[in-house]
Amino acid sequence: MARPFDHRLIFVRHGQTAFNFENRLQGQRDVALDGAGREQARAVGRYFRKQMAADVAAIEKRAGFWASPSTNA
Repeated sequence: MARPFDHRLIFVRHGQTAFNFENRLQGQRDVALDGAGREQARAVGRYFRKQMAADVAAIEKRAGFWASPSTNA
């Protein structure tokens, strides 16, 4: 079955921080991931490596990964 689009856009939200866990107002400070957030980030990496290995290799070959610097996140 053919894909309906040639390109896909994948958004991945950051993992949990202490501020998320405490339901604190966020957006002004760069708060590091907590233990759960680091595991969430690792899980996303494992998923992409397993489920999308060929796609990820093609994207890496084209230098197509983009992300905002953590200072802008």
